[in-house]
Amino acid sequence: MIIRDLNDEEQDALVSGRHFFQTLCVKLKMNPQNPASLQQLFDEAVAGQRPVQEAILSLGIAFGDRMAAEHPLEWVRVSDEFGEETVLARKSSQLIIAPISVVQKRVDSREMWNLSELAERLAALIEEKFESGNYRSR
Repeated sequence: MIIRDLNDEEQDALVSGRHFFQTLCVKLKMNPQNPASLQQLFDEAVAGQRPVQEAILSLGIAFGDRMAAEHPLEWVRVSDEFGEETVLARKSSQLIIAPISVVQKRVDSREMWNLSELAERLAALIEEKFESGNYRSR
């Protein structure tokens, strides 16, 4: 697995996703800073009411941004035998979370989740591995 910083194009994609999320929230008279807005849009996506791929990607980015704001995580690019993806990594480690894929897979499988609980579970798993020393440094 190779982890690297995001290049300009990948950074721009995150900015674009954030902008889409904020625009969608404003259009729907929601506060993009309120976690309840993210949860409501996620629930609507799972129910099939927000099927636009860009909306789902923007939900994954917003979900990841919330995790990164509360935990020592940063956006990076990972590549392995399965391909490449923009993910969150625990700083200075190879411990990763793929928030865009997490959201996408749950929307695709119609799995309802409380995103705050899911974020805490994922962060706790990463922190547990980090505290145990069971990880590789970058």
